[in-house]
Amino acid sequence: MSCFSSADKKSGFTLIELLTSIFIFSVVVTSVYGAYRATFHTVNGVEKQVNLTSEARVILERLTADFESLYVGEGGYLEGEKGEVAGNRGDNLSFTSSAHLLFNRNEQKAGRTILRYTAEEDESGRINLYRSDVPMRPGETEVEDDDEDNGLLLAQGLLAFQVTYVTADGDERDSWDSEPQESLQDAEEQATAINLPALVRINVLLGEVDSVEEGVTFRTSVAIPQAPSEKKADE
Repeated sequence: MSCFSSADKKSGFTLIELLTSIFIFSVVVTSVYGAYRATFHTVNGVEKQVNLTSEARVILERLTADFESLYVGEGGYLEGEKGEVAGNRGDNLSFTSSAHLLFNRNEQKAGRTILRYTAEEDESGRINLYRSDVPMRPGETEVEDDDEDNGLLLAQGLLAFQVTYVTADGDERDSWDSEPQESLQDAEEQATAINLPALVRINVLLGEVDSVEEGVTFRTSVAIPQAPSEKKADE
């Protein structure tokens, strides 16, 4: 007969209990990791969306402000060219503006200026959007083109940049040339009149550099100021 009772025996975990504990621990860890991954994915997606929205705001606000300063007097013009860059829309446009931006104190003030937006393909096959601001000195009627200088880099890595011109009748055009209106027979009227669209629509397609998903399109519309007619000017 043993002198030790059964209560004195040390109890331990059975194999089934150990496996059950490991299983429960695995379920808990998997659930926590899944929640963390979902939260991280959501935060990362929101951050990317904020970055795209911020970049689009810079582009659209700059274009809106430039179009609002469009010079519609004698010698003014607006030219838009439909382009294709890396298989997508990459339009170019240029127009006269009455607001020249000064970037340093040594730069001299000017009257009118020529604003140009140029879409160029980058090394990754996307679009870089450049903005140039070339001032016109008093008495100048033309500005020499510098093919090697596209201006300042306004945005990079765009998927598409599209400008649509809408006439007063509602017709949409992919390009625009502000030649004198054929309906004006008087030579003096043709010299001062500018053929301008009533509205300009701008579409910018943005996407992450490493993403294979479709990009996000940002849009805005700008009403174009019209040059006063000769009749109104006389009144």
